[in-house]
Amino acid sequence: MNVNDYKKKYDVMKNIKQCFLVFIEVGLICFLFIFVTNKIVPCKSIIDYIERGTYGIAIYEFIIFITLKFINDAKLDEYNAIRTAYKYAILAVNNNSDRLIQDVNDRVSKQLDHGIMNSVAIRKEYKLLLDAMNQNDTVVLEYRLINIEHHIATEKLSWNYTLLLRFFK
Repeated sequence: MNVNDYKKKYDVMKNIKQCFLVFIEVGLICFLFIFVTNKIVPCKSIIDYIERGTYGIAIYEFIIFITLKFINDAKLDEYNAIRTAYKYAILAVNNNSDRLIQDVNDRVSKQLDHGIMNSVAIRKEYKLLLDAMNQNDTVVLEYRLINIEHHIATEKLSWNYTLLLRFFK
């Protein structure tokens, strides 16, 4: 088997796995909604089952969309703030400006304050930024900025995953 055949087979299997996870999730939600509502008001026909399953999926997708939207927006906000801090740090180091370096230090100190609800990963990233900036290491600053921009692009795509896909990806 050559490399291209292996890649095609892998891509097909990955797509099948993702579809399978989506169908499992949707089927489970559909079944649970029908089961619970059937205890309250029994279904009289197959149309009732289809209707309740459709309502269940719609309600579930609405709740998941709203929840994941808030979670993703919070992550994007964190990543955008750290990206801006990296850009300021690169500018400060490249221009050897004590005033800009102090400004970046002040901004980062505010972000590291426990009153700001940054994740642990973002707090670590701010500390890495300070270390690289204090060592005047623009290569590390630019490298970390590229990583942050990659995280931003990835987060913009993750809104459309189902819960199972988010868990297994």
